[in-house]
Amino acid sequence: MRQDTFWATLLASGSLMFGYDSGLLSTVIAQPEFINYFENPTGALLGGIVSCYAAGAALGCVYTGYFGDRIGRKWTIHIGAVIALVGSLLQTASVNVHMLIVGRAVTGFAIGSFFGSIPLYQSEIARSANRGFMVALHSAAISFGYALSNWVGFGFYWVGRSQVQFRVPIGLQMLPAAILTIAVPFMPNSPRWLVERGRYDEAWEVTRKLQFNPKEMVEHELRAEFDAIKDQTIFEKDTEVTQLKELFVHPPYARRLFLASVIQMGTQLVGGGVINYYQTIIYKSLGITGYQVLLIAAAYGSVGPIATAISAANVDKWGRVPTLIASQAAILIVFIFVTVLSAVYGSSDNRGGQIAVIVFIFLFSISFSIGYNAVWAPYSAEIFPTSIRARGVGIATFLNFCTQIVLSEISPIVLQSIGWKYYFVFIGFDIILLGLFCSVFPETNGKSLEEINGLFGDVVVHELEIEAKEEVVLTENRG
Repeated sequence: MRQDTFWATLLASGSLMFGYDSGLLSTVIAQPEFINYFENPTGALLGGIVSCYAAGAALGCVYTGYFGDRIGRKWTIHIGAVIALVGSLLQTASVNVHMLIVGRAVTGFAIGSFFGSIPLYQSEIARSANRGFMVALHSAAISFGYALSNWVGFGFYWVGRSQVQFRVPIGLQMLPAAILTIAVPFMPNSPRWLVERGRYDEAWEVTRKLQFNPKEMVEHELRAEFDAIKDQTIFEKDTEVTQLKELFVHPPYARRLFLASVIQMGTQLVGGGVINYYQTIIYKSLGITGYQVLLIAAAYGSVGPIATAISAANVDKWGRVPTLIASQAAILIVFIFVTVLSAVYGSSDNRGGQIAVIVFIFLFSISFSIGYNAVWAPYSAEIFPTSIRARGVGIATFLNFCTQIVLSEISPIVLQSIGWKYYFVFIGFDIILLGLFCSVFPETNGKSLEEINGLFGDVVVHELEIEAKEEVVLTENRG
């Protein structure tokens, strides 16, 4: 295994923690001993437990956008890992709801930093041929962590009336945080960040250490790729963004930010959150209670990792945009069926119709995971040039979590008020997203991060050099 693949895989443990912690609360709050110990938190207290996590994550994205450039991707991740360890300890040792809320907010901050910095680092150490797979490890690990939390919750349901029932599942998230805390100091800095800082010799040594494999290439090929990175970065120094506002007013940067924000916010706007919420209502209407709810939730959570793993392994073959379009089209079709079936059978006692709704809920997870879930992370990271990548990804992920906060607050209220009619909002978003993917998203597959700049009208130094050499050859031939 090449070192770039090793480090990208190890960093996925932080992504796994995000997925695990995201799914953890839905199972923990159903544990009888949790309800008893924390005196059955409801209303504002329960809302605080849920929303403080996303709020902390949004702030963590802002931290990544600033410090990712200042101190580098490596140490940004390491600080996040230490904070994650502290937050996990606070949650595990919570003696009241308020301590639990603080612990989740602290952990959320760390998770937000992982959400931006891990795919950022993965994209910068990968070669163009397998960059999609390397960064899709982030999404796959999130899905796996979510599924793992569901199965852990189901398993600990049977522990009995003991605080072990909720403290051990909460405490398990300390393991990936500890792994990153110990391992990341030994991880090399991003070579592109080193080049951006003018540390060229160190950047070459890191690149060679991460990517060189004599069975795959000769060294001068890798050196040529590195020189292209170096030349492009030096050229970009003259137009480097120094003020945040330039991300919004400079057309090539603003277009990138728009695309990254759309694909990140789209992970929420496709309707996954409302689907997850609605499935519990369907289970109750079918008379499913107790451990059966946890079992079906665990089964639902396991569908995503399998589909995401398939997509991650093939995204460099399928291409980013075709995969997005196919996935989004499937999501739209499935959501229309869910809406129609919910309207007809949602409040009836027709078990066949209600089971059909559950089948389409599972199909939604497959449709999202088989494409969209493996593309959003690599795409939103790779479209930015090195000098603004951390800030661009930080803003896009911040908007992602803000969207999550808004939807988590209003969806239960709107669903209670107008029921299945709320789904038309997400059908609308799905249509808009499909139209955007078909019309304004350029294909980035197989291109180096430097070559992608050319898709947005930026000068690509390596291509200019090739054109100059070709012009010289033509001139000599004419002579």
